[in-house]
Amino acid sequence: LQAPTANIGMAIEAGVPFIGYSAHSLNEANAAFDSGASFVTLSPIFMPQSKKHYRGEIFGLEKLKEACGILGPGRPVIGLGGVSVTNIPMLSSTGVSGFGCINAVFSAPDKALAMTELLRGWDQSESVSQ
Repeated sequence: LQAPTANIGMAIEAGVPFIGYSAHSLNEANAAFDSGASFVTLSPIFMPQSKKHYRGEIFGLEKLKEACGILGPGRPVIGLGGVSVTNIPMLSSTGVSGFGCINAVFSAPDKALAMTELLRGWDQSESVSQ
């Protein structure tokens, strides 16, 4: 059985220029970067609204901040899972490079407005944390 990060090597060999990896632990994120990933998502940061029956561990803000510090600069981390307009300001203080979300946009009646509000929340929190 191959490690999931083995696919990163195959993607590099195939000439894929930008490779992301979905990680659920610091060890998995480190392995992905060591294998050549361009960025990782760490999730879920908050309870995912699109997975109401999720029973796994919530990564949380403190572990996310710790992971970003350990992984260091040059290893972009995207916070994913349960991200919403109300909690996005908390992400910038963790050191993540960005965010990803599903439910906050796709469940909104006006998807463009939802995305605009998320980006506005991210931009405002980024300017405060700098």
